[in-house]
Amino acid sequence: MRFIIPAKAGSQRVHRKNWRPFHEGESLVDITIGKLIRAGVDREKIHLSCECEETAGPVAKDWKINYLPRDQSLCENSVPLTTWIRSITAQIPGNDDIAWCQVCDPLFDEHWQCLKKWTHVRDDYDSLVVCYPWRGYLMTGDSQPVGWSFGEHHTPSQQLSRFRTMPFTLSILTREAIAVTGYHVGKAPFWYESNRMHVDIDTEQDFRIAQVLHADISSSCYQPVI
Repeated sequence: MRFIIPAKAGSQRVHRKNWRPFHEGESLVDITIGKLIRAGVDREKIHLSCECEETAGPVAKDWKINYLPRDQSLCENSVPLTTWIRSITAQIPGNDDIAWCQVCDPLFDEHWQCLKKWTHVRDDYDSLVVCYPWRGYLMTGDSQPVGWSFGEHHTPSQQLSRFRTMPFTLSILTREAIAVTGYHVGKAPFWYESNRMHVDIDTEQDFRIAQVLHADISSSCYQPVI
């Protein structure tokens, strides 16, 4: 299996989100690389995809992983996700499965568990995708309740419909699945549901909240279960 960490040098919403110090001098990229290595991943199997060699090259060298240059044209928000997924995958020769390891969910630390699960389900599924359970009083844009009702038919919180969120934390796919869908989800996905706290960093406030939560987890000497 090959592990791709996609990390643009720039970010429109959060300045240098992937690369600036996040915790004890380490960036979100550093933290993700460290988690993969602690999960037993061979450094030679890890590929750091970035359009700026000046930014990513030294980090890849320090961690002894591969720098995977990305064409600047693939970094525009207008580029379809399917285009850059297929393009980046094509840079890695062979027919290894591909694990897309995003850096914007820094509280996630179940890489080892996902890899182990993949070995058991691969024959029946073409992908494994991390998701999180969610339950709450959800409404549509025009304030219509979803899975509950107003007034006398109010639904107690413990009886609310159970939903899932997918923040693109980690996806493992066969090459064939990527060729067909060009996406983080194959045609026959196994949904790996994580019940741990998570933050999908998309704003400056998300970044600061994630820093506090990550620091709290680190200070409690949390160790992933293996």
